Amino acid sequence: MLMAAYNLCVGSLRNSHSARRAAAMQLIRPIKFSKEERKLIPSAVVDEILSLNYLDVELYKHAEKLYAKQEKFLLSKAQLQDKDDLEVLSWLLFFICLGVGMFLFAVVISLRYRVRIGKDFIPLWLRRLLSMPVHEKL
Repeated sequence: MLMAAYNLCVGSLRNSHSARRAAAMQLIRPIKFSKEERKLIPSAVVDEILSLNYLDVELYKHAEKLYAKQEKFLLSKAQLQDKDDLEVLSWLLFFICLGVGMFLFAVVISLRYRVRIGKDFIPLWLRRLLSMPVHEKL
């Protein structure tokens, strides 16, 4: 996932760098050393090159470890985000169902206890209240 996003972002940058590199290499005259000329290079220079090459390899390995750690962190963070989103969605669905259920319960109760008088519907509690004598209302 992370590599796909990275490759998408740097694709054009990589192409322009390779074109620039190819153009620069055309300007450089190739250097060819014979075996005798290679033997003339001081051993201190060869040792320094090998030492720097070893450091480059170590740096690359360290960068790979850091990248793997970052990728693992981002993937775990994305999974936590997905879990949080799922939890919020489940609570939202619960409250929607609860609201719809309460609304349907209220409709059923109100239809159940209505009594038709003429064209009007009067709830049972209101009909009882209206039919009570005045001294019982207080």
